[in-house]
Amino acid sequence: MNAPESKKKNRSSIGKIMLWLFYLFCIYAAFCLFNTLLSVSHVDVISGQESAFRFGEAVAVIGESASLLLVGAILGLLAWITRAK
Repeated sequence: MNAPESKKKNRSSIGKIMLWLFYLFCIYAAFCLFNTLLSVSHVDVISGQESAFRFGEAVAVIGESASLLLVGAILGLLAWITRAK
């Protein structure tokens, strides 16, 4: 059964802003990770240094992913806290 329109719960204006910030950040994070993977895949590696390069590449991707995950988790938590109750 559908609830009457008078009982429909709406987000506050702060909640809507936090939700949109979270959406925009998710798009930004996907773009950053795609750009990082694209840029490191086109680098010429010096012969004999492949393993060191791959290790550095992995550290860069993990570091960027961790920082984006931390900020995304904070924004997601704030969007969750300000949801319609």
